[in-house]
Amino acid sequence: TFSTGPLNLRQTGTADLDRGATGNRASADIWFQAETADLLYLSPRNGAKLGVGDRRNRGYAGCSGARFTSNRVSLRDIPVGSYICARTNEGRISQFRVNGLSGGSPKTLSLGYTDHSELAVTPRETA
Repeated sequence: TFSTGPLNLRQTGTADLDRGATGNRASADIWFQAETADLLYLSPRNGAKLGVGDRRNRGYAGCSGARFTSNRVSLRDIPVGSYICARTNEGRISQFRVNGLSGGSPKTLSLGYTDHSELAVTPRETA
């Protein structure tokens, strides 16, 4: 494991899954995008990709074979309890769990993540 822990991502904020840090847009892997108060998304950034799959805990082996996309994902499609795979902008395989979404506005998205030290070798991608 390269990096692991909790992330509290404020609405319109970004997170770097390789470092477990929020706020640095230049190295960010995901962006908590708010189109409106109800249309909320996670958008991959800076070459990172997301793999939603079946939203179960797949670990490194399962995420290594995930289908990745650079398209944003609606939070409606990844409710609390969902596990999402990612390939970071540094090429690592990562997985995070949606632990919570605060009420009110602006919202905070609580994630628990694990970023593996192994780099992705041949990730599968979708348009």
